[in-house]
Amino acid sequence: LVCMDQVVACGDEAREKPEDEAQARAFLASYCKGLGARCVNGMVVHNTRSGRRVRGTDVATVFYRPFPDSVVDHLIKKGEVMTSA
Repeated sequence: LVCMDQVVACGDEAREKPEDEAQARAFLASYCKGLGARCVNGMVVHNTRSGRRVRGTDVATVFYRPFPDSVVDHLIKKGEVMTSA
């Protein structure tokens, strides 16, 4: 059995999927201004036969170069930014 999850934080705020277009634009604007998105990843692997369990975490911070509003418009129109933090 393998379970994984990721939490994204920016500044002192934990971020979920954007609730609407305005929030998605605000998230993208913060990244464009140079705020890093800290991605905390966790994984647990459980052997259901032996009961052995192994777990691990990793943190990576993603920084973006400034990007124009046309990129934000494109990302919003494409829709994928609405399915992740």
